[in-house]
Amino acid sequence: MDRKNKVNKGIALETHTINSISELINYTNWHALMDVTLYRGQPSTKRNLLPGIARKSPVTNSLVKEQEQLRQLRLLAGNLIERPDVSDLELMVLAQHHGLKTRLLDWTTNPLIALWFACQSDSAENTDGWMYSLYTHGVCNCSGQLILATSL
Repeated sequence: MDRKNKVNKGIALETHTINSISELINYTNWHALMDVTLYRGQPSTKRNLLPGIARKSPVTNSLVKEQEQLRQLRLLAGNLIERPDVSDLELMVLAQHHGLKTRLLDWTTNPLIALWFACQSDSAENTDGWMYSLYTHGVCNCSGQLILATSL
């Protein structure tokens, strides 16, 4: 396993090249000692951590488009919504689950699920995938629930 450290826009990043599933398991087992580690896998063609709604045009403010999608979802998919007072965040989770593009990014606590997504590619080329780790030290409460602050 190779390891590189670099600073990108003021954020310290560590890059590790992992060449086998056993290396991945050894690496992630060490990180399991931390509070909670979240993983995301992406094929090499989708290297940036951009949500689906922003991938085609990352500099465009997609908030208006997203709000219109959520409004339409409330109108047309009422049978999928269990309560009338569902929050926009809950509605975005439902929308993403059903294939709509939102500002949400899928993360998992299982590194093998992230590895599966990192190995998925639309290309016939044999390319490397990317797997991101997010260490949540100090972000989780005692019960193990993740607390994320977001502005919707």
